[in-house]
Amino acid sequence: MELLQKGIDRDDIDAAFAVAVKKFGQPLPDAPQIKIKLQRYLLSRGFSFDEICSIYTNL
Repeated sequence: MELLQKGIDRDDIDAAFAVAVKKFGQPLPDAPQIKIKLQRYLLSRGFSFDEICSIYTNL
């Protein structure tokens, strides 16, 4: 709900999660170095930082 209130579309969140899982597997890694690598990868693919953070929040 919070992300929707910020104007982030649910489809964008789902797309970011799907890309992350495809690249890094599921469950998503919690190690700080891997998490940073995942964030940089998704940022380079055009996802916003809020969308990227939401995939960890919504797990």
